[in-house]
Amino acid sequence: MNWQSAALAMAGVVGGLTAVIHGVLIHRLVVRPVEATFLAEPRTPRAIRRLVPLLMQFSTFA
Repeated sequence: MNWQSAALAMAGVVGGLTAVIHGVLIHRLVVRPVEATFLAEPRTPRAIRRLVPLLMQFSTFA
């Protein structure tokens, strides 16, 4: 393995770890409070309660 292959592999590891950490932080700091707000409001449609957390995690998936 030459240094270019090693650098490419390390870039993949760094990118993967960054995506996982980003997903965890988004879920803890953004999605949970929004879900709590939706649960406190009984008139929020069920479809919106299911869709909003997925849309908030979209940046992690992309």
